[in-house]
Parts: sequence; structure tokens; C-alpha cells
Amino acid sequence: MGDKKMIIFYETLSVRKQKRMKNYHYDIIQQQK
Repeated sequence: MGDKKMIIFYETLSVRKQKRMKNYHYDIIQQQK
């Protein structure tokens, strides 16, 4: 049970990180226009 919680925790963390990276790249593209 504890392992499953940790896996879910890390999955949500990586998803958040991916979203943040996308927003970061998007901001850079917007600034270059």
C-alpha cells in the first residue's frame, strides 16, 4: 500500500514538472516574437 502511494506521488510530481517545462518553453517562445 505504501509503495503504491509513493508511485502515485512520484507520477504526479513528474507530470507537474512536465507541465512546468512546457510553460517555461512557451514563455521563451513568446518572448522571442
